[in-house]
Formats: sequence, structure tokens, C-alpha cells
Amino acid sequence: MVNKMTGEVTEQDLINYMKDFASDERVKPGFSELIDTTQASGVGLTEKTAEKIVEMNRMIPEKLHGSKCAMVLKNNSDFSLARYFEKLNKGLQTFIAFYNIEVAEKWLGFSKITR
Repeated sequence: MVNKMTGEVTEQDLINYMKDFASDERVKPGFSELIDTTQASGVGLTEKTAEKIVEMNRMIPEKLHGSKCAMVLKNNSDFSLARYFEKLNKGLQTFIAFYNIEVAEKWLGFSKITR
């Protein structure tokens, strides 16, 4: 699945996304997800938000089992916080932050994505 975030992405946007994701019955274990934030003017990921999202992830371990998530970011501060999230999320889901969308797509095994 591919999620493109645009504009200013707030902490509440990220929390709402996770709530919707957790309740979406179409998402099955072993999924691959690309979160593209390269068109966002800012990403509201803070240490506090990362910790909240990981806590939410701990409530849905069956859904996350065997899944891979790549988040593509465009600036160093967002990338550093995504790496913090990556460490917190270890053992729940394979999550890696990228600067390059093509590398992220390859890591996920996506052959071609319409952007």
C-alpha cells in the first residue's frame, strides 16, 4: 500500500492515520507499506508522537506481523525522528526511513508505483 502525505502533517494527522490503519480490516499481516512524505511541507513527528504510535502498534501485533514499512522523508530533522521511531518500533514491524523513494520501493519489492 502507498500513502502520500502532502501539506503540513501534524501530530494529530499521524495519530488519526494510525487509528484508521489499526481498524482497517483490509490490512492483513505481511503487508508492505510506503509512506511518502516528500511532498509534505512538514511532518509532525516528535519523540512524543513516535512513542504514542509505537504504543498503538503494541495493541495490534498480529496485524503488524511480517510487515514492512518504508517512510520516505526529505529533511534531516524528520529523518532523525523517523530513525528514533525505527528503534522504538523494533520487534513489532520492520520499519526503515529513506531519503530516496526508488530505494524504498526496491526494498519493499514494489516494481512500479504511479506517483
